[in-house]
Amino acid sequence: MRGGLRLRFCALLLTTTTVQAGNLYLERMEAVTSFPEGEEMHELIRRIDAHGQQAPRRLETPPFHHRTSREDRAVTLCRRCHGALPHRRSPARRAFLNQHAGRIDCLVCHLRPEGVPLTYLRPVADGPIEASHAGEAVAVPADAPAADRILERWEGAALSKEAKARLHHRLHEPLDREGTPCGECHGEPSLLDLQALGFTEEERWRIRENRIARFIDRVEEEAPPLQLRELLR
Repeated sequence: MRGGLRLRFCALLLTTTTVQAGNLYLERMEAVTSFPEGEEMHELIRRIDAHGQQAPRRLETPPFHHRTSREDRAVTLCRRCHGALPHRRSPARRAFLNQHAGRIDCLVCHLRPEGVPLTYLRPVADGPIEASHAGEAVAVPADAPAADRILERWEGAALSKEAKARLHHRLHEPLDREGTPCGECHGEPSLLDLQALGFTEEERWRIRENRIARFIDRVEEEAPPLQLRELLR
């Protein structure tokens, strides 16, 4: 039974990933061959169950106390699952990180495969910054067939908790959970070619000299919410 379940699971993922050939993230996802077992599997199931039960009201307030269509719409597979405000863990960091959600694609920060050259661009003027590899976008569009198949599988009533945990692991294993440190973009030199991305000289200065970004890289993961006086030190 267990072998048959794994065979069906792998067949679905092969069908899913071949729909969008050349996508770096889907290729990395398909290459995952080892999965959690035993206590590690139980812990992953517990985390998935806990995440599904979270409904913290204070996280519903968008950055800067307003939300535009750019922040609100699910434009990628990541956003279809994680929503417009994906960062929840750290009270000290999440507000600042969530301000990026509509301006930088998730995989710019969370997919940094060693030895693989990535290019960062803005396909639409004033749109979100995206990562590309070999001329192909890295992010999976929200309306791509691959995204639909993955979400249909995730939401299927027949999917056991163990199978859902393996799918979760496959989706997230290629990613860096912590993401790129703020200083790699908000500093000099920057990971991003801000001028080529269309930022004005003043905007580039504001990004490089952002005091909050400097603080976020220093703060502990479980620190209390950011206090203004700490930025002035």
